[in-house]
Amino acid sequence: MRRYLSVRWTTMLLGPAVLAAAAAGPAAAQDLGLFGWGIRGGLSASPDQLFVGAHLEMGEVAPHLFLRPNLEIGAGDDETDIALQAGLHYELAGRVHRWTPYAGGELGIVYRDFDRPRGGDTDDTGLALNAVAGLQTGLAGGDRLFFEAKVGLAEKPRLKLLVGWTF
Repeated sequence: MRRYLSVRWTTMLLGPAVLAAAAAGPAAAQDLGLFGWGIRGGLSASPDQLFVGAHLEMGEVAPHLFLRPNLEIGAGDDETDIALQAGLHYELAGRVHRWTPYAGGELGIVYRDFDRPRGGDTDDTGLALNAVAGLQTGLAGGDRLFFEAKVGLAEKPRLKLLVGWTF
């Protein structure tokens, strides 16, 4: 039953995203490519973990809508998490000094390995679905710095706070 629900939710979430990307047209597709890569790290709550990762800057899917896939590995609270996610971030209009706010979401897969002293190790794989909000700014030499908060809507962690650097 759980697998059926995961497939159903994935279809419901991916379907509109695929249609939106297709509707963006050829002009938007010309703006896709590898525009940078970076590192990220931070803290999560429920489970309480430190995590590190990497991301790619893939460009615009549509005006102001950017694709930023990422891989994050977290450890702590007697478990290890590995998450592979595709993030879509919309740059909001206006800047606060040199900072640009953005909001969006991430959809992906998370593998969780639990360290249980009495029952042995167990693991689980599930759907990763996050709401994302952040601030980013350009740095000298074209690098970018961002601060981001994620709220988990499916699976765990429930909250992630992170900083990232794009080269």
